[in-house]
Order: sequence, then structure tokens, then C-alpha cells
Amino acid sequence: MLENYKVERGKIISSQGLPVLPRWFCDDKLSIKYDEYGIDEIQYFNTNTEGKPIVFARDMFGGIKFYLDENGKKSYLNFTNTEVMPYGFVATCVYKEIALYVEQRVVNNCIYMAVKPQKGKIEGLKFVIEFYDSFGLLPHKQSDVRYRAGVEREWASWQFSDNVLHTRYTEKGKEGHVAFGSASAMEYGHRKIGFKKNILTFANASVQEIKVVMSFDSSKEKVLARAEDTLRNGKYIQTQNERYRAVMDRMPVLQSKHEYLNNFFTLAPLYHQSMQLTERSGAV
Repeated sequence: MLENYKVERGKIISSQGLPVLPRWFCDDKLSIKYDEYGIDEIQYFNTNTEGKPIVFARDMFGGIKFYLDENGKKSYLNFTNTEVMPYGFVATCVYKEIALYVEQRVVNNCIYMAVKPQKGKIEGLKFVIEFYDSFGLLPHKQSDVRYRAGVEREWASWQFSDNVLHTRYTEKGKEGHVAFGSASAMEYGHRKIGFKKNILTFANASVQEIKVVMSFDSSKEKVLARAEDTLRNGKYIQTQNERYRAVMDRMPVLQSKHEYLNNFFTLAPLYHQSMQLTERSGAV
């Protein structure tokens, strides 16, 4: 018997948290590994560069962490009523007397996240995204021994301007670009002493909807345009929902005495869909 979750037509439903962590989410050329604090690893299959697709990888300081901040006290997101798809999840986050709707998905080669108040209010509550500079992988012989590769990678420093946080990495003169953008005002802090850390803070988390994306592309112009387009244009999420719903409507249903086997037949077509490219034919 499965514990803590059930599978309904390919959708994994859990009353408590994200089941079976760490868990991968992917769609098109982007995939992320999720742990109990946030994003553990990010792979982007950049057609412009020649090195490893692993762009960010957790080290001793962790990956990208998401938490609520009330007067300097951190509280990591505690999920209930979670619905999991191959590309992401939706859930309710309960903190004291408030409830927040949380959505996170891989879409349009972006990591999209929305945090929306459902009930209750706490003055001054903040939503925070935090990660260290060292999260950016250096897959070369003198760096992370877990991911050694023949292609050297160089990272530029993170730059914050016009409510966008941007960086780039270079491999043999070819570039990959990464940007955080939001429809809400972001406050950026960078700890420069000791181990360098980046902090994005969103005020009034219990009274305003927050939408933020982390986008990936081959140039600064493209990555900024992708972030803006994904935030403003709901067609990408709508199209993604329709694409997976079509798979759910036509996938086989096995009714046997083996629950795990029944679930495999409903999950496999959706996860196969998540590995297909959307911008051109093929799969990763």
C-alpha cells in the first residue's frame, strides 16, 4: 500500500508535503531537482554551449532555498494538499494563522513560482529566495570533484538592475544566461564577506500575490525577454496544461491487483511527455 500519497490519472496527490524527495521536475530543455528546502540542482540543455547541462548544483551550503521571514525568523515552506505533475506542483503553505497558495513549475525554459495569499494576514511577513554564489557549478578539474569535465566554465558576478537579477557563464567563448525577474518589487541583498550569498526579498507576502521566474537562454537580451514574456503571458502555462491534459485523456488505464504497476501505467506517459522538446522536435 502506498503511504502519504495517491495517484489519480497521472497526478500525484499528497496531504502532507512533496512525496519521495528529492524529486525531479522537467519540461523541454530545463529540469530541476527539489529537496525539502527548495531547488537542489538545475540542468539546462543549452544548445549554445559545449559543457555539462548541469548549471547549478548543491554544495555544502545547499541550493536555492525558499522561506518566509517574520521579523528575522526563518520558516521553510510547509506544504499540504499537494498536487504533483512531472513539470511542477501546486500546494497550500500553512504558517501560523495564514495559508498561502504556492505554485512552482518548469515552463518555457523558466522556473516559475507564484505565492498567493488565501487567508489570514501577518504584518511584515516576507517571502525570501536565497542561494550562495557557489551554487553556480564550475565543472572543471580544479573545482567540484563530483562533476569534473573537460570544458572550463567561467561565471560572471550577479548584477541587479531594474528589478532583474542576472548572470552569465562562459564555455569556450560561448555563453549561457540566467535571470530572475518578477512582477512584484524585489529587494536584493548580496553578502560579500565570507561565503558570498544572494538574497531576494518580497515584502507583504500575506497580502499580495508574488510571481517570480528564473529564466535560461543563450544571451542577455533573450533571457530577459523570456523572463518578461513568461511573467506577463499566461499562454505558456495554459498551453502546458493543455498538452499534459491531452496525454491524460488518451493514456491507458491498467486495473490490476498491483497498485504500483497500475500507477506506472498512468505516470509513464506524462513523464515521457516532460522529456520532449517543445521548441523543436526531439527529446532530452
